[in-house]
Amino acid sequence: MKLLLFDQNLSPRLIERLADVYPDSVHVFSLGFGDAMDIDIWQYAHDHDYVIVTKDADFSEFGIIKELERLGFRIVREGNHIAMQRENPDGTKTPLTMPNHRTIKSSTLRTILSQCNISRDDFLKFYEE
Repeated sequence: MKLLLFDQNLSPRLIERLADVYPDSVHVFSLGFGDAMDIDIWQYAHDHDYVIVTKDADFSEFGIIKELERLGFRIVREGNHIAMQRENPDGTKTPLTMPNHRTIKSSTLRTILSQCNISRDDFLKFYEE
């Protein structure tokens, strides 16, 4: 059964209302994350196998950036776009540019993966680990 982690922008009363369906779910307030940054909440959820329930749209971006970092990319510049780069074993560098938006369309994600020569299946495998 999926564990739900309710974000700051949702009522803690949802835990009680959904307890019969999702008994081990928690709210960020009960974990001491009342004033935490979204990235810290995302990392906790990832590390403890929670699914984040939120009204925010920016959690998907954290997952994409974190997985690209696991695949060897690092952020070199951030503004309207996020510029990343990976140093390859043969000494070449693979650049990657993605929009710095709250949500990323699936077509944009396909383009990003194409830029860095990562198949959709490989990316999903890393993302789900």
